[in-house]
Amino acid sequence: MKFEQTRDFIEHAISFHDLLSDHFREMSRKAENPRLKLLLDYLIEHEKAQACRLRTYAEDAEQDVLDVWFQFSDCEKRFEELKSRLDVKEPSLDKVIEQVVDLYDCLIHQFQHFSQNTSIEEVSSVFTNIASFEKKEKLRVVRNAGMLDDI
Repeated sequence: MKFEQTRDFIEHAISFHDLLSDHFREMSRKAENPRLKLLLDYLIEHEKAQACRLRTYAEDAEQDVLDVWFQFSDCEKRFEELKSRLDVKEPSLDKVIEQVVDLYDCLIHQFQHFSQNTSIEEVSSVFTNIASFEKKEKLRVVRNAGMLDDI
């Protein structure tokens, strides 16, 4: 039986953004295409900023909301599934953007799922806010990555 608190769910997302930053850093080291390297370097910084924003969000959240316990949590398993999607054999601009969109969609879906499966309105609101935040950031990444086509 797995028990986790709201703060654990947020910490999993923070860890995931940190992991993405490291993943893109490794890809950037190997990238030969200058535009791909530029995209990856942008994604490194973007993911670091995402993790930082979530840390700040968690620091500012009400402690009683962060302390809510969930029984039978599969959050850790879901984030492990996300991690398993990180492999890109032959990175290209399109493949990296496709991977980022896929990962963000999974993350957004997971927080929407958390939001819908809690009966505590304040906790649901936290998860809804995080899902919304992640959705906006996904769109920002896609828009900024699209600008590389103009370079």
